[in-house]
Amino acid sequence: MIFFLSFQFIGLAVVLAGFILYAKRKEIPVFFFIWHKKRIFFALEALVFALIILVCIKPLTNNIRCAYNGHSMNKVTKYDWINGQCLVEYGTGKNNKPTYVPYERIRGTSGEGSEDGVTE
Repeated sequence: MIFFLSFQFIGLAVVLAGFILYAKRKEIPVFFFIWHKKRIFFALEALVFALIILVCIKPLTNNIRCAYNGHSMNKVTKYDWINGQCLVEYGTGKNNKPTYVPYERIRGTSGEGSEDGVTE
């Protein structure tokens, strides 16, 4: 979810930077320019927001599905956006930090017939 919010922040910064650069080029005060072009500004922000949602829709749905699976198992879960898998908290490690195991291994749905989920 941090990736999604950071993408939204970057989108806001890009649109804002575009307005600032255009106002500086036309030698208009920046806040005056944005205030008088606020309809275009908010329309562009809505468009950027929608585009980022469309790009991130699969990880967002997987994130929600992971949270639902954790709630149904009464376990703490988190979705790893980089690896694209749901991780379930499975105890603590040496430093009392939680260790996470992929959800497919916990549920036994790895598919390859191996008992521990490891394929050779």
